[in-house]
Amino acid sequence: MVSERRRLTEPLESMTWIFGVWIAILVGASLIIGWLGPGPHDVLGTAYVCETLPNTFTDSGTGPRFGSGIAARHGAKIDTWGTFHACATHPGFTERFWYALINLPSLIFWVCLLFLLWRMLSAARSRGPFSAPVAGALHRLGWFIIAGAAVAAAVHGLALDVILNSLFKPGTGYGDALLGPIRALVPVPLIAGATMLTFARIIRAGQAMDEEIRATI
Repeated sequence: MVSERRRLTEPLESMTWIFGVWIAILVGASLIIGWLGPGPHDVLGTAYVCETLPNTFTDSGTGPRFGSGIAARHGAKIDTWGTFHACATHPGFTERFWYALINLPSLIFWVCLLFLLWRMLSAARSRGPFSAPVAGALHRLGWFIIAGAAVAAAVHGLALDVILNSLFKPGTGYGDALLGPIRALVPVPLIAGATMLTFARIIRAGQAMDEEIRATI
């Protein structure tokens, strides 16, 4: 019975473990390389605060072709060879914090997603695939995919906007904290989340029908 239930959770269970180990190795290697690399480090492990201005190009470093009037703010150094790329000369804790939030939300999203998948698969192995714990796990997973993808995209857009405005002038809305979550949801996360919610309802309905059949026997 246990082996049959384990086969039911494949290949998703193996993929969950593979991606979980891969993320752990990637995070560990990034922290080690960041800590041992050159430059000052803080508790966030960030040595530099550098970002490239999106959707702007220069004419091989000789002058701006698009985005005329763009310059570096005080405390930042700009490189205009092909793109507008700037780094903070002496980044403070606030800049390091927002800089970490550019990529941190997506990492947290994937870690939590793998954890919820593991909980769902564990419930399927221990209680069976058509049980209330599996339906509950699928329900939580579906809403997390929808809400988590939107929140991660919103935080990414806000953090990117803060960093770009701290490096470049004139300040405008560079990041996309409003439309970014919508684009992040369509189509894969929204479809995947809706699928999880639908299967949770199907399992609960099937469980209720099974209990009614058993009661009539």
